[in-house]
Amino acid sequence: MAPTHPAAGPPSHHRPPYQRPGWLRAVLRTTLLGCFVAGVALALYAAVAGPAAALALVTGARGWAGHGVEVLAELVVGQPDLQDGCLDPEGADSEIGIGPAVTHFARGLDASAVKDVPWRTAREGGVAFAYIPASQGAHHADNDFSDTWRMTRKCGILRGAIHHWNPDFAADTQASNLLSQIAADPGELPPVVDVTRANFTAEASCKKTLGGLRSFSEIVEDRVGLPVVVRISPDLWQRKLACASADDSHEDQLALASQPLWIDQPGSDAPMPFGKWHSWAFWSFREDARLSGKRIPLERYRGSVADLVLWSDGLRVRARLQ
Repeated sequence: MAPTHPAAGPPSHHRPPYQRPGWLRAVLRTTLLGCFVAGVALALYAAVAGPAAALALVTGARGWAGHGVEVLAELVVGQPDLQDGCLDPEGADSEIGIGPAVTHFARGLDASAVKDVPWRTAREGGVAFAYIPASQGAHHADNDFSDTWRMTRKCGILRGAIHHWNPDFAADTQASNLLSQIAADPGELPPVVDVTRANFTAEASCKKTLGGLRSFSEIVEDRVGLPVVVRISPDLWQRKLACASADDSHEDQLALASQPLWIDQPGSDAPMPFGKWHSWAFWSFREDARLSGKRIPLERYRGSVADLVLWSDGLRVRARLQ
């Protein structure tokens, strides 16, 4: 008797393996969905808890999410909006020439170098941040600081204050002078101590100046919750602050190098840190920009506008945790 075989069932509707959706397509679909959900969640969290709180999430995630998280940060964090009352000075020339638009670094102005800045024109022309002269030495306060401080805020320009260092005065009196201007509103960016215009007399020894700058920075940071950016050129550092006796100044140099560095070196191809610093935050990189018919220097931050906001907020978070 011939062996029997089970009756043939209905044709199978399963696709052959080679016709099934690829694993890569499924992974991409899941990744895109996850990015969308993460972006919405990050935006909602920033709206509820504020940018500083959202920073902890972004900073922790950037190490493993790389460029994708940076894109989300650009969407959530950016330059403040223009407000009512953002105006140029009456009769100001609206010309601005700072080069083509860029996204990989933020451009800014040092208002010490130009008077009557048309801030609306500057903002609309691509200026993201401004450093405003606030004080000098122990007693001089800039008379235009308050008006400029308010106008740059209305124009959505990120603000930081500049103190021009005078080696002949004590650090605590110079810190008090700056704090009298910014204690109530320190701005969005860390304050700057500018050493580039300092008049170094015979009494201003290398060790004394380094110690004074260190004390000044510690007093200001303790009050406003932000470190003090040190602005200096490589040449001036080498001539005045690279002490011949390294042993006497080593601790002060290390302490100062924990502060952000602003390299004053326009025209160089790429700035190089010096002293005990290993990186820089700001760079005076051009002297041929134009604003309202005047030739002005142009500053830059090492990253994008969103990077600048996150960096500054991150410094505040770090100070609160210490």
